[in-house]
Amino acid sequence: TRWGGLYLKREATVLTTMQKLKARGLLSALLPTSSADPVTNDNLVSKTSDVIAHLAGRASALSGAAPRPTVSVPASLESVRAASGNDRVVKLLAAEEDLRAFESEIMGMESRRAGREAALASARRLARAATGLPEAAPAVERLTAFEHGTHLLAATDGITPIVTELTSVIRDAVSSAATRLAAAHSAALARLGASETWMSLDEVTRSQLLAGVDLGDEPEPDLRDTTAVIAAVE
Repeated sequence: TRWGGLYLKREATVLTTMQKLKARGLLSALLPTSSADPVTNDNLVSKTSDVIAHLAGRASALSGAAPRPTVSVPASLESVRAASGNDRVVKLLAAEEDLRAFESEIMGMESRRAGREAALASARRLARAATGLPEAAPAVERLTAFEHGTHLLAATDGITPIVTELTSVIRDAVSSAATRLAAAHSAALARLGASETWMSLDEVTRSQLLAGVDLGDEPEPDLRDTTAVIAAVE
C-alpha cells in the first residue's frame, strides 16, 4: 500500500503470546542490559536485528591477523538478520540453538583472549632470548608454526606449552652459565688468596678492588617463573 511517499506492508506473520515471551527472554539474555531501552513486545523486530549486530561486533573484535582467528556469524543467524517484520523474530526463535552456541563460543574466546595474548608476547620474547640455543630450536619452530595459524583463542591452548618449554630451556641455560660463572669467580678468588701481595692489603681495600673488577659477591639469578626468566635474560 502506498501512502504519500511511503510504502506500507501489511504484517502477514502474527506472533503468539508464547513466541513474544520466548523472544523477549532470549533477546534480554543476549543483549547488554539497558533500563533505558528494554526489550518489549513492541521492539522485538528491531531488537532481533540488534542482537545479531551485537554478536557480529564481538566476533569482529576477536578476529584479526594470524594467529588470531576469523570469527564469522553463522549463516543461520545471517538469515535472521535478512528477514523482515515478525518473520525475523520467528527465524530468531528457530535459530535459538545456533544463537546460544555462537554466543557461548564468543564468550569462551573473550575469556581466553587476554591470557593467550600475554602468553604469545612472552613466547616471542623468550624466542628472541633463546637465539643460538640449539635446545630451544624445536619450541621456536612450533612458535613459528603457531604464529601462522589461527588458533590463538582456540579451546585447546597451543601457546602456553611453548612458553613452558622455552622457559625451561632458557632457565637451564642461565643456571648452567651462572654455575660456570660462580666456579670461575671462586677460582679467581682462590688465586688472589694465594697471593702474598693481595693478602698484605687490608680488608677494606680488598673489598674495593674486588668490586671494581666485578669479583664481589654474585647473587644467584632469579628464575622462579617465566616473568623472572625473561627479566634475567633481557
